[in-house]
Amino acid sequence: MPSKRPKTRLQDIAENAGRILGYTAGMDFSAFEKSALVRDATERCLLRISEAATKLGPDAETLLPDHPWQQIRSIGNILRHMYEDIDAAIIWTIVSEQLPMLLADIEDTVAKLPDDDFAL
Repeated sequence: MPSKRPKTRLQDIAENAGRILGYTAGMDFSAFEKSALVRDATERCLLRISEAATKLGPDAETLLPDHPWQQIRSIGNILRHMYEDIDAAIIWTIVSEQLPMLLADIEDTVAKLPDDDFAL
């Protein structure tokens, strides 16, 4: 069932994507790989992004069809259950190549959406 709060979920994704980009600003892969603190913070924010994408359900594909939503959702399971096998290079590729585009598209979409109805 899709979220009754798609704008809020997209804002959650944008907030965590922004945090990651802030944490990694000015870094190259070598610096990212060496910083356990930044890698841990990045992985935690990716977990939140994954959870928000899961809560969005099919609304994600409808609102932003140009992004790999199934992979975005799946990264959470990988981070939770296969943490010992996480490849820093893959995380870096997500952060440096995919996240900026996702964030820009979400910001454009959120600006066009009505506020969520928080009534229960």
